[in-house]
Amino acid sequence: MHHVHLDSALSTQRRLLFLTMGATGLQKAMSLLLLAFVGRYVRNRFSKEAAKGVNTLIMSTMLPAVLFKSLASVTAERSMMFLPVLGVAFVIYQAIAGELIGTVLFGPSKALVVPRRTVALMVPSIAPGLSAFAFINEFVGTEAAGLAAMADLASKVYLVALMPIHLSLSGASGSEARHSAAAASPASRIVQELKDPLNLSILGGLAMSICGRDVASLGVVGDAILTLASAQTPVLFVLIGIKVSFEGSTPAICAASLCLRFGCTLLFAHLAVWLLRLPDDHALAATIMCQAAVSVMAYGQLEKVAVSRGYDKDLAFDLVSFSFPLSVALNTTACIARGAYVARLLPISAGFLAAGAALAVALRDTIRDAGSWATVAMDGKKER
Repeated sequence: MHHVHLDSALSTQRRLLFLTMGATGLQKAMSLLLLAFVGRYVRNRFSKEAAKGVNTLIMSTMLPAVLFKSLASVTAERSMMFLPVLGVAFVIYQAIAGELIGTVLFGPSKALVVPRRTVALMVPSIAPGLSAFAFINEFVGTEAAGLAAMADLASKVYLVALMPIHLSLSGASGSEARHSAAAASPASRIVQELKDPLNLSILGGLAMSICGRDVASLGVVGDAILTLASAQTPVLFVLIGIKVSFEGSTPAICAASLCLRFGCTLLFAHLAVWLLRLPDDHALAATIMCQAAVSVMAYGQLEKVAVSRGYDKDLAFDLVSFSFPLSVALNTTACIARGAYVARLLPISAGFLAAGAALAVALRDTIRDAGSWATVAMDGKKER
């Protein structure tokens, strides 16, 4: 009898803890949504140039600080080496899924190559820093957050080292791109890349990780970096409110793309949980990671070559913008339901895939309106 009462008390205590954590997650999601509404409210005060200035501020200062902080916080251990391998599998899987999603939405038409390659390059990326790690740390634990960071290493390597190459190979080969390549010598291009804030933060963060030092060990410099990193979230969500577009074909493309994307990522989560026989906490952490938003860092990489290589940076930003609230909603639901959610990953994945396919068919004419992409396309387009 004593054991029955004890089990009942523990069960009640556990339910109260889950409800409290769920309320915390919901409150966080609502606060971020409120910041986006603030941006929407003041958007008329921002010219396109002013909004572009805020965007440049994020890409040149805050995002590099976040990247430096995240890389410096990773400590590799031999027992965790299987996690980067799992991350590599996820990156390859997502790259294939991105190509399929772009083709499903836009077909093979050359007139739609710009949005197709933009979607194909953006939807595979993940931004776990805000949309996943915070949930894992809060709902699963710091140990699971560390394991998730190790699994995310492959994605970081792709975003910072391989995505620029991918963008170049998949992009247009117009006269402007050829002229830029011819005008700069290899040495000057290397120097230019080393001056880029994103690349500097990558090299610095990797050096800190190798030396086993964290950002706090840098004293006032570390404090400044952490302050910049913490500023990215509020500024980004205000900018989302300022820039996100609800006009034309953008909402339809984002809705269909993200439904297909989350359907694919949740299918991967189901397979990982099933094949690796992950324990409950690790299964929840894997699910949360697979529900992360589209990466701001991927947008930063794409923005640098959008004009010269023929990508639509506005569509890329909108994919980031729309993915964050959906990611936060999904991860809040997963953290409240926990095992019940993980156990239903396959039907949830199928539901997203079906919804994405239905939207792609129902909104086909809107999504494939070649006229709306005419101003984005450039001469000398190169088909995938």
